Amino acid sequence: MSAPDAKQQIFNASKELIAIIALLLVAPLALYLDLAVLKNDVGEISVTELAQEGFVLLSMLMFARAAKTTPSSRGFYLLVSGFFACILIRELDQFLDYIWHGFWQIPAAITAATCIGMAMTRYKDSVLAPMADYTRSREYVFMVGGVLLLLVFSRVFGSGHLLWEHIMGDDYDYVLKSALQEGLELLGYSWMTYGAYRHCICAQRSTSVAESALTTPVNV
Repeated sequence: MSAPDAKQQIFNASKELIAIIALLLVAPLALYLDLAVLKNDVGEISVTELAQEGFVLLSMLMFARAAKTTPSSRGFYLLVSGFFACILIRELDQFLDYIWHGFWQIPAAITAATCIGMAMTRYKDSVLAPMADYTRSREYVFMVGGVLLLLVFSRVFGSGHLLWEHIMGDDYDYVLKSALQEGLELLGYSWMTYGAYRHCICAQRSTSVAESALTTPVNV
C-alpha cells in the first residue's frame, strides 16, 4: 500500500471511529433528555421512543431505495425493507391500539406476507446470492450486532423479572428497568441504521464510482 493510500485508509478509519462514538452517545443523551430534562419516565411519547422510530424509518427507506435502484438484489432488499417496516409498525402500536388492542399485528402480517410473497415469486432470483454477499460485508457486522442487541440482549439484560427485581429487591424501580431496556433498544437501532447507511449509501456509491471508471472511455 502506498503512503497516500495508507493515509486515506487511516483517515477513513478515524471517521468511522468518530461515527461509532457518536452512535454510542445517542442512547445516553436521549435518556438524559427524557429523565432529567423532560421528566417523562421514557414513556410512549419520548425522545428515546421517537429516536427509535426515526432510526427504523431511515433504515426501511434506505433499503427500499436500494431495492428500487438495484434490480440484481431487489428481492433481498425488499425482504430487509419489509423487516424494518414490520418493526416500525410494532413500535407504533400505541397509536394503532386506538383502533383495538393488538391491531398492529394485522398491518404487520400484511406487510410481511406481501414482501415475502413478492420476494419469493417475482424477485426470487435476487434473494439468495445478494444475501450471501451481504453476510461477507463489514456492514453486516453492524446490522446483525444491532439486531442481536434489540431482540436478545435488551430483552434479557433489561428484564425486571429475570434480573433487576433480584438485584434491587425492595428498591426495584420500574422506571430504571424501562430506561435501561429502551436505551439498549435505541443502541441496537442506531447500529442497524449505521449498517444500513454503510451498505445502501456508502457501498453503493463506491460501486457506482468503480463502474463509472470502468465504462469511461480512455483517450489515447
